[in-house]
Amino acid sequence: MSLRARIRPFPHRAAFAAASVALFASAVAGAAAPAAHAAKTKKKAPVITSVAPMDVAVGERLTIRGRHFRPGRGRNTVVFKRAGSRAVFTKADISTRKMLRLEVPESLLKYFVVNAGQPVPTRFPVRVLAKKFGKRFTSRRLSPLVFAPRPPMTEVLGDGDCDGDGVLNRDQADDDSDLLSDATEAAIGTDPCKADSDGDGSRTAMSTSRPPI
Repeated sequence: MSLRARIRPFPHRAAFAAASVALFASAVAGAAAPAAHAAKTKKKAPVITSVAPMDVAVGERLTIRGRHFRPGRGRNTVVFKRAGSRAVFTKADISTRKMLRLEVPESLLKYFVVNAGQPVPTRFPVRVLAKKFGKRFTSRRLSPLVFAPRPPMTEVLGDGDCDGDGVLNRDQADDDSDLLSDATEAAIGTDPCKADSDGDGSRTAMSTSRPPI
């Protein structure tokens, strides 16, 4: 056999090797792409940055703001838990990626602090379960003080004492002592029996950032 015949197959082997390398590189690149995509879409724990109002009653609405929530009704769970008690789970009625809105559940009443045989307003740290659980419950600064259900407004405005000053509401013009008269609050749509109607953490309605009406 001639020398020419012996060396003829080598170009074919080189081509086959090059093709194999190309296929291997393509396979590696194909596997890396989903991995990179998965890294970008990694589930992030929800974070709470604000809760309002900070004093809220069972049955009232609570708004939680933050990030990494799941948009859509019922897709996020808010967990209430005070020290030494069981956790209470409830679904958010309204959810965006940065906001949750829910009704404070009646089941919290079982876990109120009791004083002299009566439940008293209790602070409940909260935590959110979205695609995954938040890393921790809120600090005291972001944990709402929860009250028992408030009496109907007709009762409150008559025989009640919204600000606890010993004077019945019927005998004063500013039931919650927030520097706005009951008539003014009725006109602008705020609660005449709740000093912090806008949930900004201040008991004085005049301190809100809303423009005068």
